Amino acid sequence: MKYKVREAKNSDIAKLTELRVKQLEERVTDLKPEVALNTMRHLTDELGNRVRAWVAELDGEVIGCAFVDVNHGMPRPSNPSGVYGELLGAYILPEHRNHTLGTVLITDLVVDLRGSEFGYIKVDVDEQQENFFRRIGFSRHGRELRLRYNR
Repeated sequence: MKYKVREAKNSDIAKLTELRVKQLEERVTDLKPEVALNTMRHLTDELGNRVRAWVAELDGEVIGCAFVDVNHGMPRPSNPSGVYGELLGAYILPEHRNHTLGTVLITDLVVDLRGSEFGYIKVDVDEQQENFFRRIGFSRHGRELRLRYNR
């Protein structure tokens, strides 16, 4: 199987919303109905600005996604722009899991952001997820994992 990963466009918002809701439903039993509407509104307002997203496709069908919040902090020597990303998670439809697609999705996202203004990407993970992100190049920084871009 050959997957394609690309940065999401406005035309992907409905599918991004659907996948985000599925992701949350796997973890939360009483997900409120307004979460889907609010997610769609947020993506409509912020995609490409405060939120960037990537989609994984198989034969033109979106089967996974990942979201990065764009944050602007105080510039510092280790991050002169002050800009960093927070990976809000990746989601792959259950029937497409365990085929390295999650690794491809996150790796492509990381590579796409390498030349941008981002000083680093951070992610909060549980013990089960930590090894996955360490294999991609993230390292422990306090309670979170970070992938630094060398400047």
